[in-house]
Amino acid sequence: KRLLPGVVAATAAVIRWRCEQLGALAEGGPTPVVDAMFSRNEPRTGVNGTLAWAVDVDNPATNEQFTLTLKEVMLPTPDGGTVTRPCAMGFSGNYPKALDGLARLLSLDMRVMDPGWIAMKLRKLLNVGEPLGHFMAPVPSLSVE
Repeated sequence: KRLLPGVVAATAAVIRWRCEQLGALAEGGPTPVVDAMFSRNEPRTGVNGTLAWAVDVDNPATNEQFTLTLKEVMLPTPDGGTVTRPCAMGFSGNYPKALDGLARLLSLDMRVMDPGWIAMKLRKLLNVGEPLGHFMAPVPSLSVE
């Protein structure tokens, strides 16, 4: 028995235990997703700071008010230009602490060169429900309604 800080950590511990039993986490195998990352660590800011986008979120069902921040980085493109991509995310304020684990994992996924990777992950999360999780949040859109 082990005391873990929350349901996300407990779930990860159980899955990791089973993967280790199966030998699925053995070192030295191919790592195509890790190899496709433009940065294995969170890119650090330079003397000019960093690009970022932030939005305030209110959840009246739980009285949570917090800020979601997306750290962004400019990457070179094959044609000599640049493209802005998110590379990390975080939360501040009164937010569900289980989001820390989600932020950590999605931050890693954002650093995979193929933007389709993070797009697929985000699509999978769009319909995940949770108790008292009925957020009333306007979602930014490219179309004017």
